[in-house]
Amino acid sequence: MGLRAFSRLGFFLLSLACGLSATRCLYADEAPVTSWDQKEEAFGSAADQGRLAWAILEAIEQHNISPPPRKDLIRAITRGLFRVPKDAAKDFPYRKLLERVDAEFLECQNADEMAHAVERNERFNLDFDRVVADLRSGFGENLGEFRLIRSKDHDVEEQFHGNRYVGLGINVFPNDPSHLPVIMKIRPGGPADSGGLKPKTYIHEIDGRPTENVPQGKILDWIRGPIGTDVTLKVSTEMSKEQRLVTLTRGLVRVESLKDRNREPISRDGLRYDRREPIGWISVETINGSTLHELRVVENQAREDGIQVLVLDFRGFGQPDDFHQSLLVADSFLDGSPIWTRTEASTEPRVEYADRDCLFRDILLVVVVDRTTRPSLSAIAAALQDAGRATLVGESPYFMGVISSTVRLNGVPFSLAMATARLDRARRDRQWPLEPDYSVVENMAASANQPPIPKGFRIGDRMILESDLNSKSPDTRKMRTSIESTKSADPAESVQDSQRRSNTSNVVARESSPDRQVPIQKQNDVVPIRLIPPTRKLPIEDAAILVAMELQRSVPPKSAKAVSNARNEQNKESTR
Repeated sequence: MGLRAFSRLGFFLLSLACGLSATRCLYADEAPVTSWDQKEEAFGSAADQGRLAWAILEAIEQHNISPPPRKDLIRAITRGLFRVPKDAAKDFPYRKLLERVDAEFLECQNADEMAHAVERNERFNLDFDRVVADLRSGFGENLGEFRLIRSKDHDVEEQFHGNRYVGLGINVFPNDPSHLPVIMKIRPGGPADSGGLKPKTYIHEIDGRPTENVPQGKILDWIRGPIGTDVTLKVSTEMSKEQRLVTLTRGLVRVESLKDRNREPISRDGLRYDRREPIGWISVETINGSTLHELRVVENQAREDGIQVLVLDFRGFGQPDDFHQSLLVADSFLDGSPIWTRTEASTEPRVEYADRDCLFRDILLVVVVDRTTRPSLSAIAAALQDAGRATLVGESPYFMGVISSTVRLNGVPFSLAMATARLDRARRDRQWPLEPDYSVVENMAASANQPPIPKGFRIGDRMILESDLNSKSPDTRKMRTSIESTKSADPAESVQDSQRRSNTSNVVARESSPDRQVPIQKQNDVVPIRLIPPTRKLPIEDAAILVAMELQRSVPPKSAKAVSNARNEQNKESTR
């Protein structure tokens, strides 16, 4: 009884829920790549698919942090490869056939034997996409982030991790109405930026090859190439439908890790959150080979600007994680303390310690996290919290301590991303998921332990009132008291006190919508007072600044000479 009996008996074909690679939004010269793009380049012959199945089996057993038994992996591979229906084993003849196939695959000792085993049954339709989907669904907890990618895409990931990507500096996405790839973002300083391209530019041809209805995987391959080589694009824009040729030279595209609070490059005047407070804010968009250098530059700028508290914003999705670079960044913030305990496949747990070289040594840290915080940044935040180095504000990230990395497969042009290590926190009394010191959940429910709001608390040009978090209606008298209390905190504005008091009743009367900012007229400008609905908490950003301001109030004043002497002593100690 052959495997083609499945076809004669009318077994249905299962639709694929997942393919060789989950849809991902990648960076410069990248685009969402799906399994259908990669399927054209996947091995087509039965022997090639057998070798690919063996390479995956071998990689899981050698590198996965908790590999399933081989017989269970073989069972998933055979049923996925030959499109066996989920309920086939309920019938006795089918069950016996499946047992024979499993035994045949279990006897294989290398890739060639696995290739021959698949070839002997190549009359049946093969479905390698389902192999990956079944492995992911059947062993998700053990395999972690399980995706198969082309080795050349793995090379691109490594270029990003080292911040040495070679390309044009563009983000390319498919456009459904026009069926053309469209440039949605231009990297500043990249070849496309220097060549005058703008966002929302349509690509009609790449080196003379039409791009309409071409899979995104091929579009990426046509755009990429060695450094110093040229690529010619035929483009048009929404404003100008006329097509024109643009020739660009591929070069290094640098990706800045750190941005200001508005996600723009950090400028000389853009580090402080507010000019009146010695509080800085930086958004960490990614961790790559230049992050440490950027942090050192920001440290010098922060000291020159008198920053006493620095907020690190770890929110936001980004490119795939690189835990080697994450370890270096965590090390840079700590002074000789344990970072975490790392366990890899077939190895003993290893405690990783920081050295004595510490960035921002006398500057307090506040770290902002939420559900979008990536695993690498979640691990750094946990290390800072365990060492007492930072105060965490926000929501618990999803990271559960399992590290995924990409492993090259032997003998095939693919790589496999899966769980390869586990992190245990430096403090044994703390587990995953990460719990912020101040939890601020972004919904209408009450916050678990949000920091109290002092009277007259001001964020920039907004005043946050004591009554904002109360479940009762805003108290006009309390609002007046809160407004007037700013006179002692900000003497320069005491001239306008009488006008503020006269406008308070108008402010209360005009509260009608969430997060409304009501202007109070002053002599030459406007000071908005934000009236937060009674059932809502402070936004995460405001809560982080509130914590930073409370920490800053606890910093004892230091003379410039004392700070200089302390830094000299630290430099001497580091030299010794």
